[in-house]
This record gives sequence, C-alpha cells and structure tokens, in this order.
Amino acid sequence: MPDLYAYVRRTYGVPARVGSMVEIDGRNGRIVAANPSSLHYLNVIFDGDSFPSLCHPTWRVTYLSDGEEQAI
Repeated sequence: MPDLYAYVRRTYGVPARVGSMVEIDGRNGRIVAANPSSLHYLNVIFDGDSFPSLCHPTWRVTYLSDGEEQAI
C-alpha cells in the first residue's frame, strides 16, 4: 500500500504518519489512513469521535511522538 502521507511530509515538512498522535486546536487525536481524494489534509479521529475529520497539516497542529512535541 502506498504511503499517502509522503506528499504531506514533503510539501509541508511535517512528520505525519498513520498512527501518530496529534493535538489540533486543543483536541487530541490519532492520524488514520489517508483519503486519496484529499491528499493535502490529515484524516484525524479525535478522542471521543467515531469518524475522522479532515485537518490541515500545519493549522494549529502539534505532532506528538515518543513523548516529544513538535508544534507546527
């Protein structure tokens, strides 16, 4: 399966990967499989939600990985 977030990482310089935890505008969530029709955005399931939301990769996003935060 192709890495659909490779475009987002190259274009926006962010560490977006499926399974990564993020905080967006104060809400925590997890990046899920990309939607091929919206490759410029992240598919994020926020804590407590049932369905993913499309989020811009640099708008109020903090990428959380291995206990480190990387604010964008």
